[in-house]
Amino acid sequence: MWLRFHIAETFAFLGIYDTASKHQVVQTAELILDHEVFGQMNLDEFLTFLKYFKRGDYGKIYQSKRPNPQEFLMCLKPFWNELVEYRIHVAKKEEEARLRKMAEKDKQNLMTREEYDEIKMLTKMYEMVIPNRG
Repeated sequence: MWLRFHIAETFAFLGIYDTASKHQVVQTAELILDHEVFGQMNLDEFLTFLKYFKRGDYGKIYQSKRPNPQEFLMCLKPFWNELVEYRIHVAKKEEEARLRKMAEKDKQNLMTREEYDEIKMLTKMYEMVIPNRG
């Protein structure tokens, strides 16, 4: 339902709402939702697409004031490709941050050579003072 509203609102913004049939709006929304790729977009991502689309970043969907829903779907493709690249980039950054955090934790658990030598020396002193009773 929300998708149909935003598609109709976009058509109105473009000045082609009056020439678009309700069927075109409904079918466009259904094709997006049923699409194996586009259906994975959340509302915020779709609204971002519409914002850039309205600015003209992804082409136009009409010839002489007649909307072409196929063109609208084709305009989604480059946006989707950019979105996938962005998602991969974010996932890599999150993984890098997670690995850095793990490395920091590991560093906190490491002992320096000086600490090791001091423990070794104290252990030897302890063994001299308290002989092994075995």
